[in-house]
Amino acid sequence: MKLLLLSDEKPGHLTSSRGIAHCLPETVVDEFPIHFRSKRRDNRLRVLARLTSWASPADARMDRWLRSALTPECYTALLEHHGIDAVLSTGSSIAAVNLFWARILGVPSLVCRRPSPLGIRHFDKVILPRYQWPHRPRENVIQTLGIPNQITPLLLAGYRPKEKQVPCFGVFIGGDDPYFTITPEMAEAYAQALLRAAESLGVVFAITTSRRTPPPIEQVLIERLAHHGHCLLFAPVHVAPETIPVGYDGDQPVPTIMGVSDVLVVTEDSYSMICEALSSSRPVVVLQTDRRRRSAFAKRPILPKRQQDYRVMAQDHCLLFADVDHLERQIEEAFTLGWPQPPLRDAEHAAQQIAEWLPG
Repeated sequence: MKLLLLSDEKPGHLTSSRGIAHCLPETVVDEFPIHFRSKRRDNRLRVLARLTSWASPADARMDRWLRSALTPECYTALLEHHGIDAVLSTGSSIAAVNLFWARILGVPSLVCRRPSPLGIRHFDKVILPRYQWPHRPRENVIQTLGIPNQITPLLLAGYRPKEKQVPCFGVFIGGDDPYFTITPEMAEAYAQALLRAAESLGVVFAITTSRRTPPPIEQVLIERLAHHGHCLLFAPVHVAPETIPVGYDGDQPVPTIMGVSDVLVVTEDSYSMICEALSSSRPVVVLQTDRRRRSAFAKRPILPKRQQDYRVMAQDHCLLFADVDHLERQIEEAFTLGWPQPPLRDAEHAAQQIAEWLPG
C-alpha cells in the first residue's frame, strides 16, 4: 500500500501521523508538506469544505479550490503524487486538503483527531482519543485511549546508552493554553522541587520545554537548572542550546530524553506529551500547573474534558499525580515502581483497525 501523509509541519501532529503510518503493514509512506498562500486562504478552504463536504467526488470545484488555496509550488508538487491508496493527516489545519484530495483521487481519507470545523462525518476513518469520542457510535470512528504517536519502547532502546549510567528522570514542561498557565513563581517552585528530588535521590535529570512555554519561563528554568551538576541535559526551544552548559542541539529531544530516563515528569497541560510518555513504558508523573480559567460561581478551576482521561489511563498504566509540593515524593515512588511498565499502544491499535478495514 502507498500512503500519502499530509503534513502541516507541526511536531505534535506529525508524530501522530507518523506513528500510525509506520505501524501499517507493508506500507510505503509518502510524506508531503502542505503550504497555503495565506492564513485567509486556509480558512476559506476550511469553510468551503464544511459547506460542500457532501458534494460528489467528481466535483471539479475541489481541484480549483485547492489550486487557489495552496502555493503554486505546493499545488504543482501535489499533482505529481500518483498511485496513492489512502490519504492521512492529523488535526484541523490540513483536513480540508485531505478530504478534497482523497476525493479527487477516489481513495479513502484518514484523519487523526477531530478536525474543526469540518467534523468527522465525511471522512472515511477518523482516529479519536477518548475525550473526543462521539456520544453515539459511528462506523467511521476508530477509538483510542490517548493520541497515537511514534514513541515505542523499541524506538527508545536506540537512544539508551550502552554503558551503565546514573539513574535519570526526564522533565517535559508545557506552557500556556486556555486552561493552564505557568507563572514565574511556579517555574521557580518547579526548579527547586526538581533539584531537591535529584539531590535527595542521588540521580540526574534531563529537561526540555515546548513551543507553548513562554520565553521568560524557559529563562527562569535555564538560570536555575542548566548550571547545576544534577542537570544532565537541557533542550531549550527559545534559546540557542550552545549558550548553556548542557544544551542539547540535536533534532530529537523527546526520544533522546525519554531514552536516557527511567522516570518521566510531564506538566498536566501537555496531553499529547503525556500520551507519548505513557507509550515509553516508563512510570509517568503528571505535574500540576496553575489553572487559568475559573468558574464565576464556584470559583473553582474549569478543566478541559481531556483531563478526565488521565484517571482512566492510570487504571492500566503507571501514571502518578503530583503538585509541586509533593513532586519529590512522587518521583521517588516512580523510581521504586521501575520500568518497563505496560505501554500505551494507540498507534498500533489504530493502524491495526485501518489495515483490517482497507480493501485489499
